[in-house]
Amino acid sequence: MLLKTSEPVYNPLLRYKPAYSIMAIPIELKGAETEWRGFFDVTLRTGDGDARFIFSAYDKAGNLCDSISQGEFFVIDTLVRSDSSEVKEISCLSEPETRIKVLPESLDQDIRIEITKENADIGTVATYRIKAYDKHFRQIKDIRFKKPIEIDFDGKYESLDLSVYFWDGVKWNRVQDSITSVKVDYLGKFALMKASSSEKSLIRCWASPNPFSPNGKDNFGDKTIFHLVFDSSDFYINIYDINGRLIKRIENGNRVWDGTDNRGRYVEGGLYIFQVHLGQRIISGTVTVIR
Repeated sequence: MLLKTSEPVYNPLLRYKPAYSIMAIPIELKGAETEWRGFFDVTLRTGDGDARFIFSAYDKAGNLCDSISQGEFFVIDTLVRSDSSEVKEISCLSEPETRIKVLPESLDQDIRIEITKENADIGTVATYRIKAYDKHFRQIKDIRFKKPIEIDFDGKYESLDLSVYFWDGVKWNRVQDSITSVKVDYLGKFALMKASSSEKSLIRCWASPNPFSPNGKDNFGDKTIFHLVFDSSDFYINIYDINGRLIKRIENGNRVWDGTDNRGRYVEGGLYIFQVHLGQRIISGTVTVIR
């Protein structure tokens, strides 16, 4: 933000006060005489709504200046809107160069996104938690994006040759072998860590949640997502029962299985085999349905 004064001032003090905050929050300013610059963080904890700047400084004659002629009031709005035509960026408060980009037409509802850096888990260099909330600040546990969002991790890790991993509740799964433009359509716990050369040579796919319990109610855990570690949309997924019968074919870039067969009927509980067909390569795995 830019602060301009009508005459030179010294050691200006600028604060902002969100509508629901008891205390005004100081803003660090740098500059001289009539032009000063500063920045301040707006988070979900700040609270949405009207806010105002509070200013005070002394001029050369020692007179107190404390009025703002323009821009005193502003609105804090952390909502990422589903009908927005702009790219929305959300930064990590403790590591601002780590940020998320939400592209237009990615959402089917208005949400708030929060990314926080946590204490690094064992074996990781850095660990992050990304959460989504609805417009009433209620956490959304199983959000999926219509278009992938992009995560850019702080460039200070670039020289370490790290890979990005996602925690599925049981183990770490490799997502990408670079820390920029990480495209995902899910949120949760991510980490940066070193991948071995043999691990990097593998093309992987895993299902999460696994097991899952399809019920058609659009609740958390009633669909499973196939997470693919390759940059291509030219694939399809076949799902077989344990007798080798084809149950479901998923194509056109879709990676979600709702637990139904090709006729739209919910499958029985049990173990199923999935095969991801990527050109001449086939990546296999298993997923369990609980009824």
